[in-house]
Amino acid sequence: MKFLVRIMVKMIKSTSIKRNLLVNMFLVIVLLSGAIIATTYLGNRHAVREFSTTLISQSIKTTESKLSSFFRPVITELLLARTWGTAGVLDTKRPLYLRQLLQPIMKQYTQISSLMVADSRGREFMILRTNDEWINRITKRDVWKSKVAWHSWNEEKPKTKKIWKNSDYDPRKRPWFIGALSEIDRIKNGNPNLNLNLDPKKYLHWTQPYTFYTTREPGITASISYELKDGHRRVIGFDVLLTEISKFTTNLKVSENGKVVILTDDSRIVGLPRNKRYKNPKYIKEDLLKRPSELKSRLIDDAVTAYTARSYIIKDPGSFDGTNKNGQGPIRFKSNNETWFAEFRHFSLSDNRSLLIAALIPEQDLVGDLSQLRFWIIIVTLTVMTIAIFRSVHLARSFSEPINILVKQSERISRGSLYEGTAVESSIIEVQRLADAHDKMRVALKSLLKLERDIHLARQIQQNTFPKKLPKFKGFDIHAWSQPADETGGDTYDVIGYVSDQNGKITLDDSQPDYAVVLMADATGHGIGPALLANEVRAMLRMAVRTGVQIENIGGHINAQLYADLHQGRFITAWLGLIDAKLGTLHYFSAGQAPIVHYSATKDDFEILAADTPPLGIVPDLGIKVNTNRILEKGDIFAIISDGVFEAKSVSGEQFGEEKVLDIIRNNANESCEDMMLVLHSDLNLFTRDAPANDDKTVILIKKT
Repeated sequence: MKFLVRIMVKMIKSTSIKRNLLVNMFLVIVLLSGAIIATTYLGNRHAVREFSTTLISQSIKTTESKLSSFFRPVITELLLARTWGTAGVLDTKRPLYLRQLLQPIMKQYTQISSLMVADSRGREFMILRTNDEWINRITKRDVWKSKVAWHSWNEEKPKTKKIWKNSDYDPRKRPWFIGALSEIDRIKNGNPNLNLNLDPKKYLHWTQPYTFYTTREPGITASISYELKDGHRRVIGFDVLLTEISKFTTNLKVSENGKVVILTDDSRIVGLPRNKRYKNPKYIKEDLLKRPSELKSRLIDDAVTAYTARSYIIKDPGSFDGTNKNGQGPIRFKSNNETWFAEFRHFSLSDNRSLLIAALIPEQDLVGDLSQLRFWIIIVTLTVMTIAIFRSVHLARSFSEPINILVKQSERISRGSLYEGTAVESSIIEVQRLADAHDKMRVALKSLLKLERDIHLARQIQQNTFPKKLPKFKGFDIHAWSQPADETGGDTYDVIGYVSDQNGKITLDDSQPDYAVVLMADATGHGIGPALLANEVRAMLRMAVRTGVQIENIGGHINAQLYADLHQGRFITAWLGLIDAKLGTLHYFSAGQAPIVHYSATKDDFEILAADTPPLGIVPDLGIKVNTNRILEKGDIFAIISDGVFEAKSVSGEQFGEEKVLDIIRNNANESCEDMMLVLHSDLNLFTRDAPANDDKTVILIKKT
């Protein structure tokens, strides 16, 4: 065999396509056939183990992927809700507004059965979805004591019904509320000066699975806390139905009789295995949250016993959260006189909670009749080997000629000659497709050249929408800069100077304006689509300024139009301000754009301002309240910066961060805005170097001179 291989390798070194293909195919056939026969005689047990490992690993990966897609939206939406909460949007005094804000989240993600917003006074807003209606429970323990207001409605009858009930329910005593506050306290004890807004995921809390208080459904609650300036601690909680997980696991087919089960870190089942019993949802609900020993079948209990017995460190009785010391690959164990393979893998929800995925396959599904299998493998292998050798000769010939034609055409195309060449004729579908693809590539190259010109033109058009020069008026220094992540970006800015006569007539004037409207907008994503949205906002702003509309009305109109235009998941963060040159004041509001930086020259200190409302296009009415009469003293700097600057990453993955930006502003506070911007731009370039941009970057600096 070694001699045959050496001859073939020598022939391959310099030969034609036809011979190369023929020799390689023959070599593959011989080696593959020999390997199959050798494996049949020598590696049956090893093959079964490897096959079980592959099947189990694929099943666990599929389950992990399903769990990720199941829990990821819960975490994402919970963090988004916390952002709204820290911005003061989740005000329990506005239940109708909260319904409009939170109900779309539950409609999109059916695994979320209810949402709660509660505080340390015992006040709670809860919205719950049942089979046929929506329920809104409002609790105020500090005011109403044991009385609870229940509001209910459905899609067909949206009018709300309200009733009062007596209940001993207190949100402050619920595990999700207590757990979220405990996570915060745990982190603060370790680092009292930690900025809790930097990474909220670190103190997100998952409860142990339990039966929900209101619906009596089995589930788990994710919660996170935050605190406003009034000193009251608040917690947001999302109830997640565990029956949705079992709908997946009871239908997952690992093998003919294989199963997948998911357990908690205290040994309770949250994902039931495939079983005829669970065709009835009644039994799913009945067996969820049971321990393996409590099920009618002993299979899962036997698997867990084998898992804990295989040199694992057990933290406490009934728990199997440990580290594998000796074993590699699946566990082999007996259950009901049948041999099974099993593998366990942890799935982390957060620092305080994880799940355990177990995939189980009976050996009989993998082996079958070994003797008969061996015999037929040998017969089929020898037969196929003989046929394949003869067919490889014909196949090599059928490939060589059309490939030679395609090679010549490729050489011609590489020289820039894109005319249609000699037709490639072949009965082989793949060769025909290759020839068609080759011709399509030639046509596409022509289109690509045109597309490249169009994208370049789109970038020029977007860059031309930015102000050619910024208004210059007494008492203020303004400078702006924007850099898209792609050819076109989702960021835009504008500075519109104007004067207003006694009759209120608006005249745009960049030379000596009395007022200036300043805009920064950031559409989700980057590229041509977000660029169109950003330019739409800028165009609507320009039109509104010419008509003399107040900035709060401008923001309201733009939001209403975007709410009507954008599909779900799209939104635009924006900061809109009005500078009064005569009074030296700044009126503004921020729709999801944060943080905003105000540097006080006299105090040599910063005020970091949060967003006033959610981003544009999410809800129909933002309820905009303008921050009025912010007086800028001499030397004060007001900076509006998109998140692409703060989140710019180095090659190692480190973020530029807020502290670096603040240091640049403080160290260059005596310089002009243009010079300060040059320093910021230079430091950003040095920090990111060759790292690809992951978002657009835009900065507007306003300095009182």
